[in-house]
This record gives sequence, C-alpha cells and structure tokens, in this order.
Amino acid sequence: MSDSDSLNKNDSEAFLKLEHDLVSANVNVAKLAILDMMKEQNKKIVIDMGKVQQIDPYGVSLLVAASNSIRRSGKILKLINVPLSLMEIFDFFRMNKHFAIEFQNA
Repeated sequence: MSDSDSLNKNDSEAFLKLEHDLVSANVNVAKLAILDMMKEQNKKIVIDMGKVQQIDPYGVSLLVAASNSIRRSGKILKLINVPLSLMEIFDFFRMNKHFAIEFQNA
C-alpha cells in the first residue's frame, strides 16, 4: 500500500481509500492493499474510488480478479464514490455483475 492510500478497518468492513488512478503504474500498489484487506476477518471490503480519475485494462482486470478472490473467500467487494466517467466504463463492461458499485454524487 502506498503512503497516499489509507486503510481503515472495523468489525465487519475494511475500507481502502485509493488516492491515485488505477492504471498499470499503480496496480501493484492497489493489489497489495487489497490482499492485506483479504487477510482480515471482515465480511465486506469497501474501496473508495472518489479520487480515481482514470482506469486502464490493468485496473479493470485487478478489480475483477479481486472480486473473484474475495467472493471465493466468502466476502463481499463494494466500490463507493465511483466517478461518473468510471461508471460509464464499468457499465460498458457490465462490472456490476462482479461487485456492488455506488457512483459519486456530483
């Protein structure tokens, strides 16, 4: 996890606030943070994407792979504060079939 990402946990949810775009240069940072969250006993993993402005195929692949792993472990993945520009990409790829997505209110 990078110094700019923040991770918070409570009894039932773990929160990760991404502070950077989800592109090939940053995907490994996000992957490590998600893996850390999966080790916890939390039932739900929530990723705040409010500051993410861009996502590339590596970022999309990371989210789908993370969702599959999280689901296999009996947990739930939820993305919150997703900007409208990213919602359009997620809708195109039907990513709402993989995890819950809440868009960012303008």
